Amino acid sequence: MLGFSSINWIAVVVGVIVSNVLGFLWYGPLFGKRWMAMIGKTEDEIEANPTMYLVTVLSSALTMIVLALAIDAFGAADFVEGLMIGAVVNLGISATSTFVYKGKNTPLNGQRLKGKVMATIAQGKLVYKDDSIALERKAP
Repeated sequence: MLGFSSINWIAVVVGVIVSNVLGFLWYGPLFGKRWMAMIGKTEDEIEANPTMYLVTVLSSALTMIVLALAIDAFGAADFVEGLMIGAVVNLGISATSTFVYKGKNTPLNGQRLKGKVMATIAQGKLVYKDDSIALERKAP
């Protein structure tokens, strides 16, 4: 039965710590300056406040708890199965957060883009393909 008693709380805490450390590194020393330039902000314009950090920690904790429940619900028997389930669920969580934030931290926000639909895949099948564009997969 699915419940909070089956959650590996040590793994949840480790996940929260790791995700926040990675976020710090990503938006800090690794790519912070590039990220700020892409969103058109300076260090002075980005205010670090305790609420922002609290929301980040709480949201990552919620994500790790949901991930732990999903891994338990799918009955992962070992580390590799848990890792695979975690990757798939996290992909879903990440994809939905993209829609929530609507890509506002992109340098293309507010830009009018021109493009053309090259292909549409539905239920794993190619349902539309623009014949003027080569979409063939190259052999390795």
